[in-house]
Amino acid sequence: MPAAAPPAQQGYLSTTAEAAKTAIDRLTFFSDAVVAIAMTLLALELPVPEADSAGALLDFLGDHYGEFLAFFISFFVIAQYWRGHHRLYRYVTDAPPRLVMLNILWLLTVILTPYATRNLYDGQDVEDSDFPWRFAFYAVVQASAAITFILAERVIQRHGLFVPETPRTLLERGYTVNLALVFTFLVSIPVAFVLYAWAFAIWGLIPLWIALARIAQHRLSTRTGSGT
Repeated sequence: MPAAAPPAQQGYLSTTAEAAKTAIDRLTFFSDAVVAIAMTLLALELPVPEADSAGALLDFLGDHYGEFLAFFISFFVIAQYWRGHHRLYRYVTDAPPRLVMLNILWLLTVILTPYATRNLYDGQDVEDSDFPWRFAFYAVVQASAAITFILAERVIQRHGLFVPETPRTLLERGYTVNLALVFTFLVSIPVAFVLYAWAFAIWGLIPLWIALARIAQHRLSTRTGSGT
């Protein structure tokens, strides 16, 4: 685990243990509230059916499947963001200004995700000439979420803000997953301009990219350890 922050950095951190606990509690409570609101407000964008029969309801769902698909995509994407945030910050002991700013930028990507998803799916054909740009906007938002999370992890590690019982694999897992996400979303952008909807296949392989990244990281760690 990272060591405690050196004396030169003490002005960067809270001056007392109580202040540090208050700072990290406020950061996590605020983040939880923003994520919860973003997930809840997704439902307000769903169209309300005006159907008087089962057939009319099915027709309505067929006409508006894009909006419902956008809702489920955004909901589960944001839920995964929150899981990663909860997994990391439960072991963090302080919230210095730089970490707070990075967390705010991460929350910005959370708030943008529902809009980016609606923009991607809202009843527009993937064969339209503007589809690659809509696809690219969504991909950039997701890559930005992963990048801000990586930078936050770096701040936490650099300043020794972990409790002693932090799992040794926590940071390695976080870096591996988020770097795989950055790679996946950025690579998918040029594919969308050439192959249009086939670019979605790259997103569908995200679990595979993460697994391959973990294997590569494990081999690198093993090789580095054997060489020392």
